[in-house]
Amino acid sequence: MGRPSEFYEKPVNLFVAGFIGSPTMNVFPGSMEGGIFRADEDLFTVVPDPEDQEKLAGHEGKRVAMGIRSERFLAGEAEKNEIKVQVDVIEMLGKEQLLYCRFPNGKECVISEPGHFKYTIDEEHNFHLDTKGLHFFDEETTERIN
Repeated sequence: MGRPSEFYEKPVNLFVAGFIGSPTMNVFPGSMEGGIFRADEDLFTVVPDPEDQEKLAGHEGKRVAMGIRSERFLAGEAEKNEIKVQVDVIEMLGKEQLLYCRFPNGKECVISEPGHFKYTIDEEHNFHLDTKGLHFFDEETTERIN
């Protein structure tokens, strides 16, 4: 047992990660290669924080899923840990908006941005990933790694 925020911030496995929170956590299957997470289909790569790299060291060359909550995408370009997506749907919720986005290969993700930021459907945008908010799971056991 624990506080609801603990389940949200540190889900123990992929089931909890997908069950707790709305929208649900974005999950990307991939693998660890040279200390870098590589999403399937070369969607993107992520250099985890040093603390997470230590925990992921035993998963080198293995299947790993990376999860990220919608609010952990940061608008704008970056030197690393960047994604480029097309906005398909915008759900305005007032102080925030949910962007339902698509990668070039069709994989979808949901990104939460402040309501006053301007987005248009069918536009492409760059976001970078807040590495402090990444969740890594062993794909075989579905258990949390970091």
